[in-house]
Amino acid sequence: MPMPQPERAESEQAFVERCMANELMIGDFPDEGQRAAVCHDIFRKARAEFDAVDQGHSITAEIFAVGTWNRMEFSEADLEAIAHTFHTLGTQHRVPLKFGHNADQPMTDGEPALGWVDNVWVQGGKLLARFVAVPTVVYNAIKSGRYRNVSIELDLDVEHRGQHYDAVLSGVALLGADLPAVNTLEDLTAYMTRPQRGYTASRRATFTAIGESDMPDDNRIEELEARLKSQRAEFERAEQERKDAVAKAEQLEAERKEREQADRKAHFKAKREEFTKRLDALVQSEHLLPAKRDELMGRFDEDEAKVEALEFTIGNLEIAAKDDEPPKPGERAHAGGGGGAGGDEPADMRFARECRKVASERKISFAAAAKVVADTDPKLHREYVDMDLAKEGGAHA
Repeated sequence: MPMPQPERAESEQAFVERCMANELMIGDFPDEGQRAAVCHDIFRKARAEFDAVDQGHSITAEIFAVGTWNRMEFSEADLEAIAHTFHTLGTQHRVPLKFGHNADQPMTDGEPALGWVDNVWVQGGKLLARFVAVPTVVYNAIKSGRYRNVSIELDLDVEHRGQHYDAVLSGVALLGADLPAVNTLEDLTAYMTRPQRGYTASRRATFTAIGESDMPDDNRIEELEARLKSQRAEFERAEQERKDAVAKAEQLEAERKEREQADRKAHFKAKREEFTKRLDALVQSEHLLPAKRDELMGRFDEDEAKVEALEFTIGNLEIAAKDDEPPKPGERAHAGGGGGAGGDEPADMRFARECRKVASERKISFAAAAKVVADTDPKLHREYVDMDLAKEGGAHA
């Protein structure tokens, strides 16, 4: 009993019910769940092939002939056996039409099927086949002469479900510039303008065999070699263009990343300079202590979230500075929890005043003035540092 196959008009449910009861399916898949899944899969694949047949073109062509090919001799009886095996296996063994099986072909094994062999028969020492579901683009390529020859693939000494077959047709390849091993086949395009239904042997008897030409054999081979060389050169040119395009894309991507990195560094550099100037202005207006200025700038990092947080803090300080009068001497010492004994002006206030004075006199930034004061008055600088350290110690206590 053969494996069940869907009929064209059969519903999926009807087929699955029939498939589940098939003795061969029960023997191969005793588990009902697994058997049901296989039946559904068989139906859907068959339905896809039916749809492809409905949407594609059909072609009839000679695919093999009596003779000695690749040191193997084939008689008409051998061709009859190949055709008989094809019909015996039926839908259990689908034979695809594909691009060539030679490594030099533009497309090789592993490509999608370009159609399927629907029927095989022998006539006049030739093995003929009808292909169905041939896509329009492939049909047009064959019609324009891009693929004029075919070559078959045979599986030899095949065992299948306890039966032995000497040769099983497993594929038919379209050949472009390659010279096929079988050179007596009708040009594939000769069949494309003729009706496919009701085709008879008498209508094929006058076709000219492939390989017959007015040119000597040496010239024919030379022509084919020149065509192959031209195709290879075209392929190499296209491949080089592809590689050049990939290299150009990679170069542009590297340049884009480099620009982004440079823009990022410039952005954060400008932000650092901006924050430094704004904080120095707050220190000069006595609305911010130098130690606090340093602590805030210590938070700066090349991270957009941290920059935004620091921007918010500085903005709040600037808003407060607009609303408040500069603190009077002694007030900051009281508010900061430290300072000199007896209400003396604290070290940080004296240090800030000296820095502002030097910055004004020398026309330099507050940061540069702070370095000058630290160098010229190390005692005051030491008192300022000790006071700042004392505040940090109190904050962590």
